[in-house]
Amino acid sequence: MTLIVNSSPWLTGWEKLVTHTREHFTQGEQWMKVSGFPAIHEHTDQHRRVLEELDRFSTRKSTLPL
Repeated sequence: MTLIVNSSPWLTGWEKLVTHTREHFTQGEQWMKVSGFPAIHEHTDQHRRVLEELDRFSTRKSTLPL
């Protein structure tokens, strides 16, 4: 089975997800700084890794095997 990812509705949804995730992480990191969250570096590293995976997926070709 193959998932077609170059369709407009799918891409629109994907782009919204990526945008929301970036905004969510940015807001969360601001809150962690203000509150003095002790594990901020570890947590922001997790954010970075998730965003890298989203970016990697975003750059894949138009179809992906399921």
